[in-house]
Amino acid sequence: MLQELSRHGKKQNSESYLSMKKFLFLAAAVIIIFLAQQPFAQDISKTERVLRVIADDIISNSTFEFVESTTGEKYKSLSDISDYVKLKIESPYNDWRYWNGVLNFAMLEMGNQFNQPAYTDFVSKNLSFSFDNYKYFEKKYNGEGKWNYPFGQFFIMEELDDCGAMGASLIEIYKSDPQERYLDYINKAADHIMTVQGRLEDGTLVRSFPHKWTLWADDLYMSISFLSRMDELTGDLKYFDDAAKQVINFHKYIFNEEKGLMYHCWYSDIQQNGVAFWGRANGWALLAQADLLDRLPKNH
Repeated sequence: MLQELSRHGKKQNSESYLSMKKFLFLAAAVIIIFLAQQPFAQDISKTERVLRVIADDIISNSTFEFVESTTGEKYKSLSDISDYVKLKIESPYNDWRYWNGVLNFAMLEMGNQFNQPAYTDFVSKNLSFSFDNYKYFEKKYNGEGKWNYPFGQFFIMEELDDCGAMGASLIEIYKSDPQERYLDYINKAADHIMTVQGRLEDGTLVRSFPHKWTLWADDLYMSISFLSRMDELTGDLKYFDDAAKQVINFHKYIFNEEKGLMYHCWYSDIQQNGVAFWGRANGWALLAQADLLDRLPKNH
């Protein structure tokens, strides 16, 4: 079991922590989401200044360009490239990963709370950048892992990480910019979560790894952030129903009453929790439930 968890941990490290910079901006994004909503009566000006420094730095370091991995040559447009070269997105802020979805939410919250269109515009530009360019990499895809490609999680939809947070932020932008291509993706993500994503017999959302099937605390956020907004968009209560069911079921499987925390995971094949009360996973669960309560009808 320990060897299995070690392999699982190494896989997570290689996939989720591609760089410390990405971890830092993920942490900053979550901090922004929480702090931007708090009524800091006496410290609001100081808090706002700190948040603006973070958000402005993200914008200033978002180049919306591609760079050749070996030569360092930069490209503003993929239409300028005749043959395939090994490209990466210059700024990790502009990729399509679950952490970019969280970043998008943070910037949207900043734009709303501080009446700053530049932060909202960043999210619109970020999403458009993905839609404008992902097909170039999708055509080059040859079965490698989705983490090996820019926008890999855009065109390879396997788990909730791939579509939940980014799809949820897309719903927010779609409200003011109702592009058909956006709606097509939103409907595809909804279908994946509701009918394709692995579930236990009681409907609890699970992943196919490291055991088949494994419940991850992370997925409370990766599902609910999308489901709650999909209900608002469509008016179909099945999305709120499913989101509420996930909260109840996740607590049944992974919440430890004595410690008041969630285990990181639960392995359905051996009926056993993982060993860790992982802080980040509990953060996802907390944020997910707050997000749902902000939207769930009081009489639900």
